[in-house]
Amino acid sequence: MDTVPSPSDNASNKPIGYWHRQFGYTPATVSSHGVAFLQGMHDAGVATTVKHFPGLGRVQGNTDFSAGVKDTVTTADDPYLAPFEDGIAAGTEAVMTSTAIYTKIDPAVPGAFSRAVVTGLLRGKLGFHGVVVTDDLSSAKQVAAWTPGQRAVKAIAAGNDIVLAGVPEQIPAMTAAVVAQAKADPAFAKQVDAAATRVVTAKQHLAD
Repeated sequence: MDTVPSPSDNASNKPIGYWHRQFGYTPATVSSHGVAFLQGMHDAGVATTVKHFPGLGRVQGNTDFSAGVKDTVTTADDPYLAPFEDGIAAGTEAVMTSTAIYTKIDPAVPGAFSRAVVTGLLRGKLGFHGVVVTDDLSSAKQVAAWTPGQRAVKAIAAGNDIVLAGVPEQIPAMTAAVVAQAKADPAFAKQVDAAATRVVTAKQHLAD
């Protein structure tokens, strides 16, 4: 559901436009085509994930291969959020959060680590109650400044349910850090329980 503003932006938009991953060049086109694809997947019994919230269509660097990637235009009331809103309204089971930094929403941390982005905007303002999964937090250069354990804890504290890790060797450190934080912080422990409940509920729904 990322929207690249125009074909002339493709070359500079490394994560989406460069690879022609977008459904179109306006939020309306991205919404209509994205929701049609989502509905087709649902018709086939396949769960969907809408990504990369709140959008990677207006950045330059690719967060997988570059650090310091920033979106300096997206706001909490941005029209480019419409495709995500429409995907939520169409019943997507999950939303993936981006690791770009959104300077007009939370300039301090990557989106996946931002409570303003995940809990405030996605869960609060947009009303999404399903599963939230991060973009990759294992090998992405954008998050290399944090240890694997810190990444996992920050992601869950922000409101994510699943920490995506493409490097399996990092998972034990991530798991240990989450368990340790949950033992030390009752409020964080409640977030872990809530995240696990959402994931299990989603799986049960699919099984039914």
